[in-house]
Amino acid sequence: TLVEQEVNLNLRELDLWRGMTAGSQAQGSWQNAKGLQYEVIVRQILISYVQESGIVVNQSSQRLDLRDGRSILFGSDPDIRLVQGQRVLSAVEIKGGIDPAGAHERLGAAIKTLLNFKEKHPDSVRILLLRRETLTKGLLERIQQSKNEITQWFALEDILNNEQVQSDFIRAFLWEGRTE
Repeated sequence: TLVEQEVNLNLRELDLWRGMTAGSQAQGSWQNAKGLQYEVIVRQILISYVQESGIVVNQSSQRLDLRDGRSILFGSDPDIRLVQGQRVLSAVEIKGGIDPAGAHERLGAAIKTLLNFKEKHPDSVRILLLRRETLTKGLLERIQQSKNEITQWFALEDILNNEQVQSDFIRAFLWEGRTE
């Protein structure tokens, strides 16, 4: 647009514009990469738990088959699922981005994913994981308003730093202690 609308194109202005664009893209990429790191960490927590528990019978990069016939699937929309045959038992949506300005957008996307998931699997457990530092009063209110879509939510930092919270997350995801 700058090139198309400018009658007298100043090459210095164009260089400044390109530099700003590149910087903005780099920052966005960096913030997305930080968010993906949390997804990898949560995957590793679940993998370690089921391996240490001795309940894994088969493992690949996208799937863990458990002794009781359930499987943990890694993918997207939602990020992690627990299935038994065709039945989906639980789902985890991870929003680990660090940009506070984009937190409402990430939460909206997560709620939409979990709502769609709930419509297909109404008796499923739907877990949302978010960065604590991006939680504002407005985000907490929106999470509360979305309690029909979100069965339970956790702060990622709490899962990493508090063994009890980590255990609560794993138990909720794996349906441990839950009766049907």
